[in-house]
Amino acid sequence: MSLETIAATVARDESLALELEGGVHLHVERQLPFLVVHRGKGIGPDRALASILRPEASLLIGPDSAVARDAARAVTTALREIFGEVLVLEVWAGPAVEEEPQRLAPASFRVAHRKGTRIDEAVAALQQALSTFHLPGRGTDATVRETAPQAPGRAPLELGEGIHHVGIEVAPLWYWAPGDLDYADVTRAYRRLLGPALREAVRSHAAARVPPRSEPDAPPMSVHDFGRSRVAPEATAVDQQIGAIATRYEWLRALTPVGVDRVWAAFEANGFEAEPELHYRPLRVDPDRLRRELINVPVETVPDPTVEALLREKQSEIDRQLSMLAQRGSRGFLYGSLQLYGEVDAGLRQDAEAVLVAVEAHADRESDAVLSVSEVRERAIAELAYYGADHPGFPDEVTIGDDIAAGLMVSHGRLLLARDLVLPAHRMEALLQHEVGTHVVTHYNGSQQPIRQLASGLSSYDALQEGLGVFSEFVAGGLTADRMRVLAMRVFAVGALVDGASFVETFRLLRERGTDARAAFDVTLRVFRGGGLTKDALYLRGLRDLLAYLGEGHELELLYLGKMALRHVPMVQELRRRGVLEPARALPRILRDERYRARIDAARGLRPADLLRENA
Repeated sequence: MSLETIAATVARDESLALELEGGVHLHVERQLPFLVVHRGKGIGPDRALASILRPEASLLIGPDSAVARDAARAVTTALREIFGEVLVLEVWAGPAVEEEPQRLAPASFRVAHRKGTRIDEAVAALQQALSTFHLPGRGTDATVRETAPQAPGRAPLELGEGIHHVGIEVAPLWYWAPGDLDYADVTRAYRRLLGPALREAVRSHAAARVPPRSEPDAPPMSVHDFGRSRVAPEATAVDQQIGAIATRYEWLRALTPVGVDRVWAAFEANGFEAEPELHYRPLRVDPDRLRRELINVPVETVPDPTVEALLREKQSEIDRQLSMLAQRGSRGFLYGSLQLYGEVDAGLRQDAEAVLVAVEAHADRESDAVLSVSEVRERAIAELAYYGADHPGFPDEVTIGDDIAAGLMVSHGRLLLARDLVLPAHRMEALLQHEVGTHVVTHYNGSQQPIRQLASGLSSYDALQEGLGVFSEFVAGGLTADRMRVLAMRVFAVGALVDGASFVETFRLLRERGTDARAAFDVTLRVFRGGGLTKDALYLRGLRDLLAYLGEGHELELLYLGKMALRHVPMVQELRRRGVLEPARALPRILRDERYRARIDAARGLRPADLLRENA
């Protein structure tokens, strides 16, 4: 592509992704008032620096050559016609760092520019952003030199009027010279932290020259406004590979014992004294073989550090699940469960105790009305149609089966009903808001995103999903004392498991706390399945954390964009601000119907036990 064509493409606001002569890579996603330049050799410290800068939306990388210099001028000249002024941020690696035996070297940055060139404020913002650059165990040193921003050994860029050149020399802490290797974890840290610091200079420069936004509710200009707004092909490929592996094994089905009614009958016949013997279906996959495939998925090729972090977390979670399947029925399974789902902290135990106290004070109203599985299916189809009327393609499948242990559940957006399901009529609306309004809605919204893991669930999504589901039951007016008792009992059972109690001892503990024999058995079985699954404590924990989140003044809408954990909210907000992710297409009934708004607001900052008092 000629220089004239490059300039014309930029002028039309069309994206560029070119491999030019001599190994020069040019990527201009859209019209932005800056260009990041790295004229490196591709070896030594430059090898990783190129990948560190790869996430930038306006970028030129390659060896110093006439092709690189001409391409930089063509792009920046075209951008200057649009914005009036343009920043060129040229980054290069300084000398390799010799680490002291007892002290880690600081993260060092040397910023070079000519003072008085209308970018002093931008340089000051850059220095401040680089000063907050944090690597564990290291200090930070960011200084500014009033000198020509000339990269050593490179020819001058010779940029035109209104194109401001800033040089940034970075100490290559990611590189170990004696072994000619790059530290992967340090490289990832620089990829995550350096780009936003560079964009802070751009934000400062742009904010000083753009009139205030006329919209009163418009958010202030952010570094994310200058980041990539599209998912890179490498990320799409990795996302699809991880998703394909996740669909090849059935996690909870593989952990559900067969013949539960027979196990209960034998346990009851033995006077609840003998440890039940649990058996599981044969695994349909070889966990070790699948793990090898998973580990070979090249997550490190994803250029966007935020997207890479989300996909890397999911890869790690699937790896743990597969390892647990290989250890099903052994003590090692419990250790994996603790890694995935954690244990019961003191605060959660206190919440469970408070729930029991509230349960005693707020007994459920007696009701004999029940719904058959066919009646439940009819109501569920109508609820799905409610969403489908506004959102073509919304899931509408409701399946009745003999192999559904939970009675009513959602799997991959499909609503599954056990054939022997009999549901109290007063629980119908609450369960629809939990299963359809939470699990199906977030699956649908996630499936509309370019990152499909938001449909199946980002790492550790379970707690927020179940917290949202239970909270929806409260908002719909159907969160009963019996339901809250079950959630508290699950916490006690998980706590007992982690403390070393046996199945029989845990069963007795629940009986002593007022649970009938069959309910105590069901809760204990869920917790001891597979060898010890601590997942069931997530329901109350997720509800507690969601209430605290609301108490901080946050709204619920973002949480329905897909299946995520609360700790993902800042990353999802960033991707939304950059335009990578779309807003949630479907909102649950509890957010669409104004009659529920007061109940949502009343719950902000409450503890789980308080919800029963609100229902009274």
